[in-house]
This record gives sequence, structure tokens and C-alpha cells, in this order.
Amino acid sequence: MIKKGEKSHMAAYSYDNLSGDNVRFLQGTQADLNKYFPNSGDSLSGKAIEGAFYLTTDTHRLYVGRKVSEGTNINKIYPEEVSSSITTVVDSGDLTNVQVSGARDGDFYYIKQGNILAVYENPEIDGAG
Repeated sequence: MIKKGEKSHMAAYSYDNLSGDNVRFLQGTQADLNKYFPNSGDSLSGKAIEGAFYLTTDTHRLYVGRKVSEGTNINKIYPEEVSSSITTVVDSGDLTNVQVSGARDGDFYYIKQGNILAVYENPEIDGAG
């Protein structure tokens, strides 16, 4: 298990580990993450970390490592896209600057300070308002 603050090095590619012991949040570029996809031709194809979240720093996308349970790639782990748009803010106070009127239910926000992945829930839709 990678501890908070340590780096995960996998072959020529590494993501900074942003998490504690229970959940892994890893970050890197989209180009580096693409090496883990099927048919990438890279030796890292199918070797993502199962259950880890991958945040791309240049395309602002969120992926999770999922094991394939059928077909020709059985038992290989590939990144699966969770969200195509992550808004990164420095601290939770910056969330007040986000235009709530433009936020959609289920939008993701990454808060650097505190290493928090947040999801917007519309109180009118979710019954909290």
C-alpha cells in the first residue's frame, strides 16, 4: 500500500498519490494514462490499479481502474471514465466562486487543499432544499 505523500512508480509512468490508506487518488497527464488503455501498444496496457481514481491534470477527467471479467482481456485492469469534466479549486472557500446556477447535479470538484473529491448535489433535485 502506498502511503500518503509517496509516489507510485509503474515502469516509465508515475502518478502522484494524493490519498490516504483507504482510497487512491492518482494524478498525471492524459497521455500517460492512455498507456493503460486496451490496444495502447504499451507494456502498461491493462495494468491500472483496480479501484484507484485517476485525475488527469491536463484534460480534467476522472477515471477509475476496473477489472475486465470477460472477453479476451479477462483479469486486466483498465481505466474507465467516470467524468469528462472535473473543476479543480485550491480550497473549499473557492467553491463559493463557482457559479452554482451553472452547476449540474453530479458535477465533480477536486479541492487541492485537504485532497477532497466533491460532487455537486442539487438540493431541489435531491430533496435537501
